[in-house]
Amino acid sequence: MEGVNPPRRRPNAGGAFEKWTVRLIVPALFLALFTAMFWVAGPRIDWRAWFDGPERGTWRAVEIGGLDVRQERMSIVVADGEIRGGRDGCNYWGYVGEPDPETGERMMEGTLAACVQTPALQAYDGIGHYRAQIELLSENRLRVTYDETSGEFIRWTDDLAESERAADERAMQAAMRAQPPQPACTAIPPPPVPPPLQQPAPAPPAPETGGEAGQNAGQGAGQTP
Repeated sequence: MEGVNPPRRRPNAGGAFEKWTVRLIVPALFLALFTAMFWVAGPRIDWRAWFDGPERGTWRAVEIGGLDVRQERMSIVVADGEIRGGRDGCNYWGYVGEPDPETGERMMEGTLAACVQTPALQAYDGIGHYRAQIELLSENRLRVTYDETSGEFIRWTDDLAESERAADERAMQAAMRAQPPQPACTAIPPPPVPPPLQQPAPAPPAPETGGEAGQNAGQGAGQTP
């Protein structure tokens, strides 16, 4: 039709500028979303586990060297394919720093509670170190071997730890209820009131001298009718 102007197109509509704008904005949005997720959940997520093996985590000892050690609450911590720390049933321990380049020895730190050298503790000391070989038997079962000593461990999860903590609290409360009732505390009686102080007796009169006695006698004789 004559006299009708065709619609005007915006400059650069659908051109390279808009395409590059979309290409820059979309990755920026994903980066911002990932940063927000890391900021909120980062401290609670073990990011290193993404690059580690399935044996990573905490394992609780069931049997070591033929001994049933489930009541000892012994554990190991596995990371990067080796044992990095744990609890021997008495103290917590862990390696710090890098191994010595010449000897391969490592510095270790831990708590210092006095422990009785039981057969179970000695068996744990035989395999609870970085030289031990670990073998994942299943998703939740691990075997640790060094020389002629071996032990089996189960994966220790947060749910199992919480159940054990709750059981300990129930046992503690039951033990407190089983104790005989303590006698009620009675008030300490006040100390007795001391007797009142007695007034000292008056001093006796002084004895008369010889001159005064004779004078008094003479006066008495003169006054006699």
